[in-house]
Amino acid sequence: MWMPPRTTDPIEVGCTGKRPRAFALHKLWLSRQADREPIKRRRDKQQALAVCRLVLHYLPHLQFSPAELRIFPKTVVTAAAEAIKTSGLPPDYGFRA
Repeated sequence: MWMPPRTTDPIEVGCTGKRPRAFALHKLWLSRQADREPIKRRRDKQQALAVCRLVLHYLPHLQFSPAELRIFPKTVVTAAAEAIKTSGLPPDYGFRA
């Protein structure tokens, strides 16, 4: 019988791609969808900000800049920048919309 991991066990992140910034922006976008369940919206935002922190601390060569994020619609990048500004991340987080 499968049992969920205990809270002290390491948790594997379900992001198999090599684009953590894309994952973060997508999760921030999901967190702003009015038709999404509130509990999922909160979780999406928490996951997005956690990935942003990981990128900033461990992958500093990856920038959250418009040139790097041009694959996304400008409205998504702008909304993500606003969400990150109010998130408590350090001011040098590297996101420039």
